[in-house]
Parts: sequence; structure tokens; C-alpha cells
Amino acid sequence: MKELKLGHRVKSKKDGRKGMVVGAQQKTGVSDFLVPIALEGSTRKELWPIDQFTLLPKPQQLLALGGKFNPPKGFPLNTK
Repeated sequence: MKELKLGHRVKSKKDGRKGMVVGAQQKTGVSDFLVPIALEGSTRKELWPIDQFTLLPKPQQLLALGGKFNPPKGFPLNTK
């Protein structure tokens, strides 16, 4: 199981979309977990299976999580 914190930035293994962890992992089976993710640049939130995304590298994480990413105003809705 991944060590996820609120605000961690992640990337989908399937299609490369980026998002941010916005809630706690939810157990759905013996070893299955879904994680609520807010998609960057969208108002959409989705539940992603924990094995279908990866954490972005440390420098791309938020300042509060030890990274160097300083988000624009309105992030994650506004990504420019």
C-alpha cells in the first residue's frame, strides 16, 4: 500500500492525467483500494485504483510536502 497524504500530486499510468489526492483510501476488497483524486485543470473528482497511478517526483510535489511546486491561484482547477 502506498503512503499517500492529502495534497500529493499523482499521475495516471493509463492516460497520463495528473491529479491531487483529496481524501483517504477506501478499501473495496481484500487488497483493493480506491483513492479520491481531483483532476488538475478540471472540476472533476474520480476514484482511482491505487495500482493505476504513481506519485509525481518529489520536486513536482507541493511545497508543504517537501517539493518545489508552487501552485497557481485556484489550483487544482486552474493549472496555468
